[in-house]
Amino acid sequence: MTKPSVTCIIGGQFGSEGKGAICGYLADRFDVAVRVGAPNAGHTVKIGDNVWKMRQIPVAGLVNPDIVLCIGAAGLINLEVLKEEVKYIKNCRERLFIDRNAGILDKRHIEQEEDEKMNAKIGSTCEGVGAALRHKIRRDGTFKTAKDIPELKEFATIINVTDYLNSSNKRIMIEGTQGHALSLNHGPYPFCTSRDILASSLLSDVGLSPFLCDEIIMVVRTYPIRVAGNSGPMSGKELSWEEVTKRSGSPIAITEKTTVTKRTRRVCEFDMAQVVDAANINRPTQIALTFADYIDYHDYKVDTWEKLSKVTRDFVTELQRKTGAFVSIIKTGPDNKDTVDRTPIYRMLKEG
Repeated sequence: MTKPSVTCIIGGQFGSEGKGAICGYLADRFDVAVRVGAPNAGHTVKIGDNVWKMRQIPVAGLVNPDIVLCIGAAGLINLEVLKEEVKYIKNCRERLFIDRNAGILDKRHIEQEEDEKMNAKIGSTCEGVGAALRHKIRRDGTFKTAKDIPELKEFATIINVTDYLNSSNKRIMIEGTQGHALSLNHGPYPFCTSRDILASSLLSDVGLSPFLCDEIIMVVRTYPIRVAGNSGPMSGKELSWEEVTKRSGSPIAITEKTTVTKRTRRVCEFDMAQVVDAANINRPTQIALTFADYIDYHDYKVDTWEKLSKVTRDFVTELQRKTGAFVSIIKTGPDNKDTVDRTPIYRMLKEG
């Protein structure tokens, strides 16, 4: 029996932890990348002067020209977004596979959420995701899936992605979206997303057994964020971006906007208890820490452990102690190469 090797990339906070950057950095280590979720979450990869923001297709395809790209059965597809993203992927038709049961978002789903004023109520991106899921579970025969859309065949292959993944012995990366604290069942309901965001949920969305999961990499950032507006409680004391800039010592003002809505994000203090809770439920084997330069600007673009500031190294040591997971990757800047990679040390520790 064939047995794929699976790695899940998950978010440990409110999403926007930098999972796209981590997936882009790891892309060359995998044969297949699978995107789950929907276009209400964007993943960003920066290589040199090029910046891509992907909402449907795994970002690994921008880095690794040979990796097979999949959208899983639980995925939701905005056709206009997908058509735009395929332009960025070389040989897309040959390596993009969409599960026949992946759902199709349409204009009425977006309009429904706008009519219900979901943005004002819970800070929703109003991309139609929740409305589409409600439509899907009605099972009235009117919800469309990928197999119902002939034009998809112009730039992707429609197959049973679950069967394809399970019948291979490939190295598979599941590119999770959003974050643990936005989980429908485990987040601060109703200020959460419309689905669950756990490692086990991602495996279920793709149709892979937990027994196939070799690694769970939980991505956390030094200052958690949420989308603007009435998006729900923060885990720590809410801050201004001016305060983050001051603390880091950055000579340039630090601020962030959401990939999808382009609104200025809310930001707060790092909450270790929140991250420990996410670690208890998801049991990551590794942690990837992003935005280390927000702790100390002297860490900006540093690529070795020894060059990191003492305050950042102490932060990493405490994070490892509290979660029980090794911090294998530390992002110090936006570019793919702005990375401290401690994976060799992790492998040595794992092998004993």
